[in-house]
This record gives sequence, C-alpha cells and structure tokens, in this order.
Amino acid sequence: MRHRHHSPYGPHSPLTEKQKKTNKHVVQLLLIVLAAAAAALFIFRFVTKSYIRDVEKLARSQYPSAEVVDVDEGAALFPDRVEVIFKDRECGFLFVQVYHRDGLKPLADPETPEGYTRRTEYRRLCDACLADLPRLTDADYFSQYDTDMQGFSIVTAETDPDKLYDMLDMLRTAETERPLRFSIISCDSDLYARFWDGDASKVIGERLYAINSTYPQGIHMLVYELSLHSCSLEYEDSEAPLSFPEKSEPDAPYTHTVTELTGKTGQKVAKLSVWHITE
Repeated sequence: MRHRHHSPYGPHSPLTEKQKKTNKHVVQLLLIVLAAAAAALFIFRFVTKSYIRDVEKLARSQYPSAEVVDVDEGAALFPDRVEVIFKDRECGFLFVQVYHRDGLKPLADPETPEGYTRRTEYRRLCDACLADLPRLTDADYFSQYDTDMQGFSIVTAETDPDKLYDMLDMLRTAETERPLRFSIISCDSDLYARFWDGDASKVIGERLYAINSTYPQGIHMLVYELSLHSCSLEYEDSEAPLSFPEKSEPDAPYTHTVTELTGKTGQKVAKLSVWHITE
C-alpha cells in the first residue's frame, strides 16, 4: 500500500518567522522600486512640461501678434521636435512653426511653406490681385481666401458674361511673384446671401484644412464648409469653349446653378465649370 508524501509545511501550514520576514523584505523592496519609478516618472514629466513651457514662451516671443492654438509634442517620451500651430490675430490664417531641442533649450527651425512669412507673402499677393476688382463690377461680391493662403475665391451675384470675363482676364493675366489659384463663382442672389451668411472663420481656422494644401478649394469649400454643408453638389462638363450655359428652366431639378471660372495667375488658360446644388 502506497503512502502519499506530505510536505512538513502542508497546504495550510502557517509560515515560519523566517518566511514572514523574507516576504516582508520582498514587499518593501517592491514598494521602494515602485516609489522610485513613480518619482523618476514625475521628475521626467516635470522636466518635459517645463521644456514645453519654454517652447511656448519662445513661440509667443517669436510671434507676439499671433495666438498659440495647438502644441504637438509628438509621441516621444521627451520630444526632440515640437510643432506649434498659430493663428494670426489680424488676418485669421493659421501657420506652423517647428522647434527642435538643443539639450534642454528649444530652438526655432527654419520656416516651412506653412510658416508665417510664406502665408503673409501669399496674403499680400492675393490682396494685390483683388484691389482692382471693384472697377469691374457693380454687383455684390466678397472674397474668400483659400485655407493655405495660396489663392482665393470671389463669390458674386454678377451674371453678366462680359463682366465675368473681364474679371477672369484681370486675374489670369495678373503679374505676381508666385502663381495664385483663383475661382470666380457666379450665383443667384439667394445663394449669394447664404454664402455671405456663412462663417468662413470655421474653415480658415480649421487646422486640418489650413495645413493641407491639397484640400479642395473654391466652390467645394464654400458649399461643404460654410453654410450649405447639407447640400449635394453635381458637376456638369462645360469646360471648353468658355461659354456660359443657359439658365436652368424653372422646373429643373436643381435649387441653384453655379458658374465657376477657375485658373492660376500668370496663365492664359482657364476652366469653366457648372455646378448644380440641390438641398
């Protein structure tokens, strides 16, 4: 007959004093390690936050007329590169400045095309192109800058083809230091009023749009991001030759018909598109 071997300490045997003392030392050691790690992490984050504050301080001193709207320190535990997004208080556009770390000191990187100098330059060029516009039309109009400042849209209630072509010729033959894209958007008075009532600051102040130069501009931006975001936009091919389409019939299935003339300054080519907007 076999007998099972039983440990002298059995499953429910009390711990010896030596075991209790050993366990106590292990627990104390673990607590010390955890406390040290927590303290190190706290100190590390304190240093990191202090560095980010230094970045923001440098950023505000570099651009005193702009507002800091976002600070992106990336995913690194201690950031080597910090991207700061600013909003120019006078013109309302966003721009980017990157700062890199030299030890514990932040330094500004050279400006990128998304920086303040380039955006300000484009704004100046756009304003120069728009300066002669009042002499070409008596109809209501307003201008909307593209989100990256490299162009603009003119929204107008003007429907006279001759006057619209005068506006087109002025813009596509303008001599500028850099090419600028433009759109002339001709629409009926009701649609014009809705565009006018839209809040363009929500578009030009949206980070995703402002730093992404590939974001659609012109009629796309106005319809989807200003006051008509619940509408649908349909395109009708009317690119060549440049001749305006006839007005839609009263019973046509479109709420509005929009003519858009687009191009770039310095180019002799332009594009005519017709868009139908349904609510």
